[in-house]
Amino acid sequence: MVLTMGSTLLVAPERDGAMVNNARCALVAGLAMAQEKRVLMLQEGELRHPIDFRDVIKSYTNPSQVGEFVIPLIKEVVEELQESRFVATALPLNLIEKVDLGDLAAENEIKGLSSYFVPTGQYNEAKRGRAQLVVGRKGSGKTAIFYGVRSTYKPSRAHVVLDLKPEGHQFTKLREALLQHLTTGIQQHVLTAFWNYLLLMEIARKIVEEEGRLSYQQSDRRSSWLRLAELYGEDSKTEQGDFSERLLGLVDAIVTRRSSMTSVATTPEVTQLVYGQDIRALSDALSAYMVASRKEAVWVLVDNLDKGWPVQSARSEDILLIRSLLEASRKLQRQFENRGTECHTIVFIRNDIYAHLINETSDRGKDTAVLLDWTDPEVFKEVIRRRIIRSTDLEGDFESLWRAIFDSHVRGEESFSYVLSRTLLRPREVLRFCRSCLDVAVSRGRDKVTESDILQAEKLCSADALVDIRFELKDVAARFEGVPDAFHGAKLPLMRDEVDDRVRSVGLSDEEVERAIELLIWFGFLGYWSGTDAERFSHQYQHDLRKMKAGLLIEQTYTVHRAFRTTLECVEVD
Repeated sequence: MVLTMGSTLLVAPERDGAMVNNARCALVAGLAMAQEKRVLMLQEGELRHPIDFRDVIKSYTNPSQVGEFVIPLIKEVVEELQESRFVATALPLNLIEKVDLGDLAAENEIKGLSSYFVPTGQYNEAKRGRAQLVVGRKGSGKTAIFYGVRSTYKPSRAHVVLDLKPEGHQFTKLREALLQHLTTGIQQHVLTAFWNYLLLMEIARKIVEEEGRLSYQQSDRRSSWLRLAELYGEDSKTEQGDFSERLLGLVDAIVTRRSSMTSVATTPEVTQLVYGQDIRALSDALSAYMVASRKEAVWVLVDNLDKGWPVQSARSEDILLIRSLLEASRKLQRQFENRGTECHTIVFIRNDIYAHLINETSDRGKDTAVLLDWTDPEVFKEVIRRRIIRSTDLEGDFESLWRAIFDSHVRGEESFSYVLSRTLLRPREVLRFCRSCLDVAVSRGRDKVTESDILQAEKLCSADALVDIRFELKDVAARFEGVPDAFHGAKLPLMRDEVDDRVRSVGLSDEEVERAIELLIWFGFLGYWSGTDAERFSHQYQHDLRKMKAGLLIEQTYTVHRAFRTTLECVEVD
């Protein structure tokens, strides 16, 4: 079925021809809904409508609001289209042509995840509300858990789900124009108030926009909604546009207010700076609506906050931003739970940011973290198995499915183990390697992935892995981008002196050499070698370098990860 969308405009009844126009719109909308199209009905002004289509009508009083209603409709259609598959051939497909392992990025396959998402222990802890932090490297599955939790509770009317994706750079103005002029204690006070205000306003906005029609179901719910809408409207000037625009608008408002204040040193002054007014009434109205509408829980999911922050180079202000968010979420939790509504906040961050957070937090036990640890091959097998089953008519355990599609061994090693050992054990990389194997085999006209196809795919993925790590190092410092290429043709293992010389050869100072080697180890490019089959890489130790070094001799030897060896033509020496 081809998915389409449409919108109709119901004009105010006092306009000429309103009855005819609105009747036509209702007819067209009804036909579209009968054909399972995505429909948006816009009503000029506030009116009561028949229950048949009351839930799909969005009312507006200002034309600038229309964009806010159209954007969610577009997003829904995009998500539905991600489910569509188009095969540009009328010929029968063989088995490996049918296999579809999905998109490498979870945000590009939101709908598909619902059918082949693997509910790991970390996911279950997050879904049960027992984790405030989900920690992992890029490509480790944080976003998949983000959408997994969201899709679990979003369809339920008993839950309010707020999914936010702020980016660290959006707070630059707040940090440079305001925070640097305040003491550390006041900085945290201001940021906690900032997050508390932002979360309250975003939750209120979601309820005001999405639950107006539902509020007619009970009189006490309706009166609570009207009170919330009234209070929210008093301070909604900073709440227009998408979330990024609202966030930046709030920052601008705070910076403007600061310019008219002589000092910010007391709680009332912080309140005046951040809120501009007393928001206790809004907070109480929000809690009252939760009770009246019988909401079971509020879920706040925050991702991308550390996007753009350099690896292992986060500043104290950045960590303070996360600490204050967690503190504000605890305050919000107490507020709602006092009225009988659960509140859960989950923040998704990188490993190195979490390490900084732990080091700079004295009361570390307040926030539970789950670490995305992908060291178990059986979990990867389940990821692949579910995706194969979804795209083919096959059933069975992983071994039988894998053998039906792939040769059993590569150079004497079991083929799936061979694939895993040439990735950094992140779902995105394992999927990329397997997809590359399938692409090579299909291009060669195979009906099964052979050993030579896997070896060719290894060359392609090794080159991609090298490009990826160049970019990651460049994000830290442009001078580090070419460091991995210095290991071309290296004979493994390497003594520390040789590692230093190779890194120094790209023009780095002694101080930069030490920093570059530490990054190469953290990213998993370099590892410690302590004998045959005894290579240690950071992903095996949750990127905790101190734990990784434990028990090693002072005279350390190094090795390059197998994911990079093919493209760099590294050689193992007996």
